[in-house]
Amino acid sequence: MRWTEIAVSCPVETEEAVTERLRDYGCAGTASESRTEGDRTIFTVRGWLPANVGEHRLTALREALRALASFGLPAVESVAIREVDDTGWLDEWRKYHFPRPVGRRLRIVPSSDAIVGDSPRTDVVIEPGMAFGTGSHPTTLLTLQYVDRLVRRGMTVADVGTGSGILAIAAAALGASAVYASESDAMPRTIAERNVLANHLRDRVTVMDPVAFERACPPCDLVLCNIIAETIAQLAPLLSCILKPGGLIVCSGIVAERLSIVTRSLAAQGLELVEISSLEVWRTVLARKPRQPAYPK
Repeated sequence: MRWTEIAVSCPVETEEAVTERLRDYGCAGTASESRTEGDRTIFTVRGWLPANVGEHRLTALREALRALASFGLPAVESVAIREVDDTGWLDEWRKYHFPRPVGRRLRIVPSSDAIVGDSPRTDVVIEPGMAFGTGSHPTTLLTLQYVDRLVRRGMTVADVGTGSGILAIAAAALGASAVYASESDAMPRTIAERNVLANHLRDRVTVMDPVAFERACPPCDLVLCNIIAETIAQLAPLLSCILKPGGLIVCSGIVAERLSIVTRSLAAQGLELVEISSLEVWRTVLARKPRQPAYPK
């Protein structure tokens, strides 16, 4: 299948907003990579639309990306558009991704390297296709470190905004007995389901759209949400609702200057901040739902 790839070069402060704009305009998944130029970090954010997308839609997307500067963000530096196919994208991805240890127990493995069998770690086999989540982005890496640290055998886990399914699969591979994964976009859901099958975890990981997820997800010991700050804030009531008393929630995808948006929204649901982790400009929040509700004195 052929795709229209939109590659946006931007400063780190604008990456989150660029990702959101690409998804607003219907991109089937996004992926980011960074490079250092002197003392600056520059991101290239890629999104994919069907190859037959009209020029009108692409023009509107270009204008929306340029308009980010009017919100006080550093301007995007370039927007490049080309046609690609699934095979070419995956071949390019494989050049830069290789088995990656995470925490004490995990290793993220591209499917091309999946028959290595020489690691004491638990392998998570990922072929991202057009979905976000390869274990290389700081937001995914921070969340995976919490999965490695927190998941215990028999847990029930939710992964809201699963993308490639990497977090849900890692939780199940480490012993979670049931993982409920939610994804709003159809293409990433398909990719996540393929990755679940590749890891032989179909009996423990269920990938759903948000409507089915809200109906089916039971109270969870651990909730994972690696999206963006504003979306986490919007989802805070749902995230709190599906979390068991005493359960933990990990929220990631948060640029430092938007951290307070997330902490305030979680506090408004009665969740208690446990800690904040950092990697580059990104922040990840760990919070807990009290076992007993707090009553005013």
